[in-house]
Amino acid sequence: MASPALRKPAKRHHIAAYDYHECRDYLQARDGYDERDYAGTFAGHPEAPYQDFWHFVLTQAPHICSEGAFFVMEDAWAVDAEPWQQAIVRTYLDAFGETDADGERCIDFYVAW
Repeated sequence: MASPALRKPAKRHHIAAYDYHECRDYLQARDGYDERDYAGTFAGHPEAPYQDFWHFVLTQAPHICSEGAFFVMEDAWAVDAEPWQQAIVRTYLDAFGETDADGERCIDFYVAW
């Protein structure tokens, strides 16, 4: 029999995270770019390469392919990235990044669609 002092655990919210879509929309409006079509391929520049930052995010955090997931964007994402991807990562980190215990800038995100 269970002890009278034994309590069933309650659900807890442990991660404070930014909503990825809110941050994306804010940065796009502030800086005037479309991260799903960064080079403007579908915005009147058909000769431009197709550059979709969301595809890059999925290569960096493939576990977020499911509905409702947390991920961390960090400085390391820019190391082997293309220059346009590096620019967007820096934009996010400059606007929302925090420095972790290892001295790396990072952002905790939640994404759902």
